[in-house]
Formats: sequence, structure tokens, C-alpha cells
Amino acid sequence: MGQLPWLDVNGKGSLFIKSGNETIGRDRWRQTLTAVYRNNEFLITWIAYTARDTLDTERLVVCDLNFLTGKGLRISTPIPAMVKPIKTESFNGI
Repeated sequence: MGQLPWLDVNGKGSLFIKSGNETIGRDRWRQTLTAVYRNNEFLITWIAYTARDTLDTERLVVCDLNFLTGKGLRISTPIPAMVKPIKTESFNGI
């Protein structure tokens, strides 16, 4: 993975919108948005994000939010994901 975003699909038809930086600078990160098509609209239902510093190995960010279950993780600590799935129309104009 360089810096170009890409799309992937799993066997259930969920769309993964992936982006990140694993090649340039000391700050490396990956992000995956999971979109599903339900009731004639796309919804963002899951966000997974990790970041690390290649020079400071103690600096690690991990965030995993599932909007369908309302559960999430920050590093390895459970946290509530207090939002509902995001309709993709919210992203118009970006």
C-alpha cells in the first residue's frame, strides 16, 4: 500500500473504501470505511483506523467503530460507538 486509495468487496457485498500511507514520512496510517447497501441507500457502518510513528514505536493509534452494534475499540479498550450508520449523502461535495 502506498498512498492511493482503493476499493474492495467481501463475500457479503460490503464495500471497503481503503486509504493510507505506508511509504512516505515517519507517520504511517491505514483507514477502512465499510459501506453497505440497504433500503436503496449506502450506509457507512464501520470505521477502522490505525496509525504509527516509525521512529517512536510506543506511539500507536488504533480505533475501530462499528455503528451497527454500537461497539468500538480504542487501542484495546472497549468504547461505545454512540452514533448510527452514516448515510453516504452526508459526504456530498467532498
